[in-house]
Amino acid sequence: MTEVRLERDPCTGETLYRLTAVRQDASDRDAEEMRAAAESGDPEAMCRYAETLYDRGDPESVRWFRRAAEAGDGYSCWCLASCLLFGDGTDRDPGEAVTWLLKAAGSYYIPVFYDLGVCARAGLGTPTDGEAAVRWFKKAAERGNTDALYEIGRTYEQGLGVGRSCWEASIWYGLAAQKGHTLAQHALAVFYEEGRVEKSYRKAVKWYTLAAESGHVPSQTRLAHLYLHGLGVARSAERAVALLTNAAMNGDSGAKDALMHIRRGDSDHGAGPGQITGPEEV
Repeated sequence: MTEVRLERDPCTGETLYRLTAVRQDASDRDAEEMRAAAESGDPEAMCRYAETLYDRGDPESVRWFRRAAEAGDGYSCWCLASCLLFGDGTDRDPGEAVTWLLKAAGSYYIPVFYDLGVCARAGLGTPTDGEAAVRWFKKAAERGNTDALYEIGRTYEQGLGVGRSCWEASIWYGLAAQKGHTLAQHALAVFYEEGRVEKSYRKAVKWYTLAAESGHVPSQTRLAHLYLHGLGVARSAERAVALLTNAAMNGDSGAKDALMHIRRGDSDHGAGPGQITGPEEV
């Protein structure tokens, strides 16, 4: 009755997993039957009833998640932590949320490891500790969490509590990018374009293209620049304009400015259609 997805923490700006109500299809009779089962003390029944209440926007869900968590249900520990992190049906309490996340960690529920990584890196309910964040992200990544691979890369790129290392970041971005993670594909392309680890316009084009095809607007804008100047790909003003137009339609102000300059024929913003020649590749 609920789904788990990534959302921004409104206070820290960090990305966390959270519960999201997706439908409210349980009848009153169903809910009463679930409540009766929950009253029996079965943790799974309490969790199912809590989810039903959550989908209805009933803050009473928090009490039932807590009862199920106290009874040892790992998923309910995470659900309760999610409510406490985002203030869903209760006051925000990151410190208590981390306590429940740690209790849930024994259940190996993937979002638990990821969220503990975010909390450690952001100092959310626990002291800031970049090395601990990387350890938690690695646990999540070992269990198939691609977002965690990307976050390890970001932690090393920005030096968030660990030594800054573009080389280390590129390894983790690469692992995530190969698994189709759009933000990692973009980050890796930037590394290749700017030569942070290796200068390669060809590789930058490859990763920008994959991210752009997934609808990532910044990748569309940067890929357009490479097409305009024939960097790693044959020059094509037509392709560049198509990419910039799509990016501009999705609110990219830089793409709008670039289109304006191209149409005016400004030489420092790329050649005009009649000036397109062969490729320059690295």
